[in-house]
Amino acid sequence: HENAIAVILSGMGSDGSIGVRAIKEQNGIVMAQEPSAAKFDSMPRNAIESVLVDIIAPADELPLKLNDFFKHKPVLKPDHEIDVKDKSSLEKIIILLRTHTGNDFSLYKKNTVYRRIERRMGVHKIERIISYVHFLQENPKELDILFKELLIGVTNFFRDPNVWEKLKEIIIPSIIENLQEGSTLRAWIPGCSTGEEAYSLAMVFKEAIEKKGSKGGISLQIFATDLDNDAIETARKGVFSANIVANVSPKRLSRFFVKAEEGYRVNTEIREMVVFAKHNIIMHAPFTKIDILSCRNMLIYMDPELQKKLLGLFCYSLNSDGIMVL
Repeated sequence: HENAIAVILSGMGSDGSIGVRAIKEQNGIVMAQEPSAAKFDSMPRNAIESVLVDIIAPADELPLKLNDFFKHKPVLKPDHEIDVKDKSSLEKIIILLRTHTGNDFSLYKKNTVYRRIERRMGVHKIERIISYVHFLQENPKELDILFKELLIGVTNFFRDPNVWEKLKEIIIPSIIENLQEGSTLRAWIPGCSTGEEAYSLAMVFKEAIEKKGSKGGISLQIFATDLDNDAIETARKGVFSANIVANVSPKRLSRFFVKAEEGYRVNTEIREMVVFAKHNIIMHAPFTKIDILSCRNMLIYMDPELQKKLLGLFCYSLNSDGIMVL
């Protein structure tokens, strides 16, 4: 969990990318060798591209930096033990983030936000949260990094395979059963991160249509949105590292991907089904007349008040017989 540490050193390929994302999701620490100082730089480079790495340094400096990090790592407090002074500093940080990025984290789970802040304090050897407030005021770049920390997008293709199997075998066939030839369904994936979930939906839809033998050109238009512009740009490119073979079957790899220098590229047929856009679900108008809405890794970071609000919004977005996947 939060005591896990990933260290990525010189090496070929993209080994470690899945591990660093899992460790980051659990609030652990990720360290990577400075790529320019590595004999083979692709492993540290892939790690740096796949998550926000906490510490990047030449290999011989990493042990010292890790030691320093643990010396200055704040003691984690349960939510109810965050004292008044710390809560006041937390509110100041949320205001700084809102002013700097235009995004409001006040309804995110306080403990999640607090832990992300504590990790950044550890990286900078800052022991008091009020000192970190001053550090943020003097270093706008750190606000950008903290913003990224709060948007950690951990996703992969066909996450929870049984869900996708049920969609392919039961849900999608039942939706298209009574559709007229030439119909277009609409799907929305809020919090899409780097696009794996959206592309997975496009693939299982294609498989369901082909299995049913529908010749009437029933199609699916997927709107995939996220707050993180960099994640959206990655999603649009549709290029993923070779380690997706852990989650994508050989049959799907040959059917829906093209081998590329960086790993695998989603083919044009699938990419054309998805429109990626930056979107703030709290502030911007929702998509409407949606047949399938899938939101599988966002609500967990939000407090009950915001969860309730968003579930109401999702219901408003869906057609009366629409499907919601959570």
